[in-house]
Amino acid sequence: MPKTIIKIATWRCPDCDYSQDFDPLNRDLMNIHHGFPENFCPACYTGKNTTKKVGHVEMIKETNPDKKTTITIMGEDELETHEIEDGKGGKRTLTTQEKEEYTKKIRSDIEKFKALED
Repeated sequence: MPKTIIKIATWRCPDCDYSQDFDPLNRDLMNIHHGFPENFCPACYTGKNTTKKVGHVEMIKETNPDKKTTITIMGEDELETHEIEDGKGGKRTLTTQEKEEYTKKIRSDIEKFKALED
């Protein structure tokens, strides 16, 4: 299986171009990530944008596929040549067991991110 490329739902600030991959109307997620009211651009709300200007700019859902967040997941066929650190300053290929574990992780990641696909 070749690598998987998934475009996920993305919200963007129309003023400073800040983007995030979760709905800014989700109060719980906004609180966890930013600690302030939902739907406002975190960069503009705190003045941590390029202009350093504080404002209450609402995020909008990105519709341009080229500007959506892109997730690229390694393909299972890449596991044959994938190298990891060997702990001695060098690299080595994966063992059969490691390949099986990576395969499970790849399949799990594809499912997880497909659920966020937009």
